[in-house]
Amino acid sequence: MKTIFKTIMAIATLAAITFNASAQESTDNYRRFQISWVAEHMTNTDPDDIKPKGANVGVIWGLSMSNYQPIFLEAGVNLGYTHMNDDKHDHKFNHMTAAIPLNVVYKICPNEKLSIAPLAGLNLKVNMLASDKYGDESLNLLSKDDMGGKEYRGNIFQLGGNLGVGANIQNFYIGWQYQVDFWKFIKVGNDKSRFNANYITMGVCF
Repeated sequence: MKTIFKTIMAIATLAAITFNASAQESTDNYRRFQISWVAEHMTNTDPDDIKPKGANVGVIWGLSMSNYQPIFLEAGVNLGYTHMNDDKHDHKFNHMTAAIPLNVVYKICPNEKLSIAPLAGLNLKVNMLASDKYGDESLNLLSKDDMGGKEYRGNIFQLGGNLGVGANIQNFYIGWQYQVDFWKFIKVGNDKSRFNANYITMGVCF
């Protein structure tokens, strides 16, 4: 029994030392260039068919919040463009954004070459283009002239939330992220329309 107990204690001690060493190595600040495939959905639209897809490119800075634990504050700048072309209904939609994400990330480090990084945080988005075209009718959803007044146009600024997880394999990054708007984009009838989006991301840390 004593031999078993000593063996268990030795394994636990070795695991703790390994984890602490990996955590210490992963507390350095970092930068990441990344590109994402994006699938958006504009909620509460009639018909419910505004689901543009596109790409997002950005640079992320990871700032260590502790010398002993691999917890980081991530901030960055992202530029995105999505497009939908529905030939069946002669419907086109274009959306261009700039965003500043602010996330808290914790790295789980099983070894020095791999870390799993769940994240949660906020996203400040600027809508630079939102055009909707049905047949011969084209509308700039951000224009008060096209939409019939300032109160009916889409919001230029939106605050949202981020939730996701990534994996760092040495300097390579791959991740998934779900983004939801807290602030409405535009009012459609009595409903408030927002954007939800899924991101599949690949990046390089340096």
